[in-house]
Amino acid sequence: METWCRHILLTTSLLLSSLAFSAEEVDAVYQPDEDRIILHEADIDAQDIELGVYGGIISVQDFGTNSVTGVRFAYHISEDFFLQASYAETTLGKTSFEKLNPGFTLLSDDEREYNYYNIGLGYNLFQGESFFSSHAFNSAFYFALGVGSTTFADDKHHTLSWGFGYRIIFLDWLAMHIEAKDHIFESDIFAQDEQFQNVELSTGLTVFF
Repeated sequence: METWCRHILLTTSLLLSSLAFSAEEVDAVYQPDEDRIILHEADIDAQDIELGVYGGIISVQDFGTNSVTGVRFAYHISEDFFLQASYAETTLGKTSFEKLNPGFTLLSDDEREYNYYNIGLGYNLFQGESFFSSHAFNSAFYFALGVGSTTFADDKHHTLSWGFGYRIIFLDWLAMHIEAKDHIFESDIFAQDEQFQNVELSTGLTVFF
């Protein structure tokens, strides 16, 4: 009887030792020895007002492509909608007709001063995050539609503007915008009413208040 009890105790000890060794081996094989990457995310500190500057190029129909600079203002109504206003200016180049006919001038230097303003509504279509290294930045792809006025050739033209933009919030008070817009108006500068399509590509920085 004593021998039988010793046999049971010895078998139980060997079994427990085997299980403990197997558990340690599994931990050694399957437990990764890696540091976790902690993502730092920039948020807006509840400020609703956004103000900034931008620059880029604008292609004015039949006047070539010219550099443009402007200022942007936005008021965020909610997480999805915002009001946006902008003002920009540039100086137009020569038309294709002027280039083909040296000495002919369609507009004076003052009449080539081109500026516009618009105000409209924006909607954040896709909101998400952009990742750079160990940092995650809130971002949004948005659509904007607005109305305003364009001045050139000593005349003002009611203008419809629409386009898309991409906003990346780098800090809780700083964001970058990349935008593509089309400014549409009618003009009779070429002796008959014609619809002008003026495409603008720009990038800029804004701060939140």
